[in-house]
Amino acid sequence: MAEIVSPTFILRGHSAPVLCLDLCSKSTVSKLASGAEDGTARVWDIDTAKCVRGLKGFDENTEVTSVCFSGDDLLYVAAGCQVRLFDLRSHDLVLAQSTQIGVSAEDEINHIALNEKRTFLATADDSGHVTVTDLRTNRIFKRFRQRHENLATCVQFQPNRSWDVWSGGMDSTLIHWDYSKGCPVEEFPFATSEQSQNAQSVNPPFVHSLEFSPDARLLAAGLGDGSVALLNVSGKKNADAERLARKGRSSSALKARLMDGHSWAVSAVTFPRCERERGPLISGGIDGNIVMWDIPASTASEGEWEGVIKRRLHIGRKINCLTSAFCSARGSTEAANDSTNQADESFLIFGGGTLLPGQHSTDAGKRSAGDIDVFAVSWPGST
Repeated sequence: MAEIVSPTFILRGHSAPVLCLDLCSKSTVSKLASGAEDGTARVWDIDTAKCVRGLKGFDENTEVTSVCFSGDDLLYVAAGCQVRLFDLRSHDLVLAQSTQIGVSAEDEINHIALNEKRTFLATADDSGHVTVTDLRTNRIFKRFRQRHENLATCVQFQPNRSWDVWSGGMDSTLIHWDYSKGCPVEEFPFATSEQSQNAQSVNPPFVHSLEFSPDARLLAAGLGDGSVALLNVSGKKNADAERLARKGRSSSALKARLMDGHSWAVSAVTFPRCERERGPLISGGIDGNIVMWDIPASTASEGEWEGVIKRRLHIGRKINCLTSAFCSARGSTEAANDSTNQADESFLIFGGGTLLPGQHSTDAGKRSAGDIDVFAVSWPGST
């Protein structure tokens, strides 16, 4: 049974549902970027809960589908078929001047990601292509000949690996790429798994979101059948992985499918940075639920990993995007501290999406479609 919760506070400014969020730093939370269906991006000061920059200048009638910080002062924004770079060091409250990154995609870009060194940017677009741009030359570095058979929805660079990038798509497949060679290393077709056929099979397991754990051992994928897939990515590269991929097989990295958290598609997954080796996995779905999973860091690398539901929160909003951070890592926000001062650990969860029917007002006041809801949530302990 889900706890019905109201936002601790709300960030207001967008006039249409928010599609994407990114924290400037997940270990020292100060700024949040957002993009929405209203065709604008915004930068927020978390401590004051105020918008400090408005970003515009995108093609007419385009939605802002992905935002990504590069350090404190640069923000990459995807809208339509383009990625644009904004310099936040300007003192202007509204920024319209930006630089186009690379060349325009064939179709609308759904997600962007930066590698750890901030030298490469990856895009996933509606044509199914994943493209990597070298930011030092502002030219395409690799555009994979192979592509997803349907929309490519999400992409992430693997931490601590120089040439590894992962993508998911509406073909229900997760692909691990070597972008130095421009070829797939291994594939995980979720639609053919026995677990997928046995649970919520009316909703195909499209891959909606990806995130790596802070210790870089685990990759979580939010799927359209209401489950979350967990993969062990901590081992050395499998020398036979490419050979297995050519035969339509994958390595044994898939460790678990968490099936009981959501009744509908999982649209977002996030790992908050925290003091423990691995914090909780947080998933959000279009059922309006946020689920906090405990995945013990001590779990052996062999065998299946377990995930235990610690909290399930119903927020009254179909979740498009989530991001999160350990509370003590941010400044001093009285509302957050007051609501969580008895917890061993507490987190801020930021969520955007479409309001469910009957959710236009709560104890926290009126809510609108363009709000970013912020929840200060206690963590009830780990296993």
